[in-house]
Amino acid sequence: MKKAQLFLDDCYEKNHQIMISTVTLAEFLAKIPKEEQNQYLKIFSESFIIVPFDFNCSIKSSEIFQNDFNILKKSYKEKDLSRQHSRITLKDDIKIIASAIVYNPSVVISEDAEFKKITKQYINVSQLPAPPTVQPSLGL
Repeated sequence: MKKAQLFLDDCYEKNHQIMISTVTLAEFLAKIPKEEQNQYLKIFSESFIIVPFDFNCSIKSSEIFQNDFNILKKSYKEKDLSRQHSRITLKDDIKIIASAIVYNPSVVISEDAEFKKITKQYINVSQLPAPPTVQPSLGL
């Protein structure tokens, strides 16, 4: 989490805009206790561009699903998950891929190895960059 915070701080200092899909936001909020969600929603709404899963994303998602679902689901069979959970995860990941294709950010960042594996034929996904190194003061 510290690596992510350093990355966000660096983006803020450099005035970079950060997009997050509504699908990713929903996945994040599902893990946060309800009584804490409002503070996160405030941060997201003030600091990020929230990209909706809209009409164009729906079309792109359906294309990916129809063309490649059977190929992509093989990546999720390796996980120790129930068949239904794997299918839901893959469907959400396809929606995130579709959103990235439609909104075309300069970079997509994820630490999820399975997501990176299935995205390579559609979009480039990077890991969080290493935190900037802090130069020690020379005391001059």
